Amino acid sequence: MHRCSLSQHAASNVSCSAPICGAFNTLANAQCAQLLDRAFIHDVALQVGLMEDARGAVLYGKYAAKHMVPCGLYQNPKQLTPLLLHLAEVGPFEQFLEVGSNTGLTTVFISAFLRRFSSKLFSESIDLTFKRNAALSLAKGAARHCQTRPCAAARWGVVFSLRLPDDPFPRQRLRARLRTFCLIDGGHAYAPVRADYDDLASVCTYAAFHDVVDADTARTEGGGVPALWAELKQHVHANRVVEFVDQPQGGAARAMGIGLLLPNAAGTVEPDRPLPPRARPAADQSQIREALKDRKRSPLDCGWNLPWRYGGTTLEVV
Repeated sequence: MHRCSLSQHAASNVSCSAPICGAFNTLANAQCAQLLDRAFIHDVALQVGLMEDARGAVLYGKYAAKHMVPCGLYQNPKQLTPLLLHLAEVGPFEQFLEVGSNTGLTTVFISAFLRRFSSKLFSESIDLTFKRNAALSLAKGAARHCQTRPCAAARWGVVFSLRLPDDPFPRQRLRARLRTFCLIDGGHAYAPVRADYDDLASVCTYAAFHDVVDADTARTEGGGVPALWAELKQHVHANRVVEFVDQPQGGAARAMGIGLLLPNAAGTVEPDRPLPPRARPAADQSQIREALKDRKRSPLDCGWNLPWRYGGTTLEVV
């Protein structure tokens, strides 16, 4: 609906030299017209940097690949940008839930953008471990406080929480009947992404899936996300599907891709026709052991080694 407002964070900018801080401030202080400018959002994404990947230009394109860094967004800006503009069109949202935090930078970026259209946005990101979470590494005390309980990086306005594969889905912080955008980007094999969708279908108003056309994922994950996305498209009305799959010029294979599922008449992302029944797989005990081991490690520091220079920026145990 494009009802943009000045971010509540604009008056007290985040202060650190990590690229995500500059991008966060840029989004918080941008003019409303800039937030609806595709080139502007694309450039802010490049400001954060893109995660290093051996596929390089095949994944991101020649120009964008020049912005690869050891710790960045694992997104193609040409796919992420139109998704965000679409969400601005159909929003505002009251809740944002991401499954699969990884570095936490995508979480922070999307949340900062959506918050400009809804100042009361609640954002939460879930993963098995915080060991790759660079967003938390930029918050003082992350290693000490965030191993077993959800933590909120106060300046980001995001709650990061941990969930093992056999844990019940933590819905207690999500309120029913609120407009909720979900980004499902956790396990990429068919079974875990199907389980995440089944858990969230009745909660999300809009749901995006990452890597819906990714050739590597389809090959290495036994069909994975692309297989579920193809299945979903067969079980929902065509007008409920939007794809953001722009590919780099000269790319040898399809890479990444974001699929967005729009709400049904009931306001959820449940299918119009039931999906084929699939038995929920037993939790992988080796994966659980590894996740528990990882919880003893500090979040990824990306080589920044930067203390916060904003005195009020701490982690809050929630």
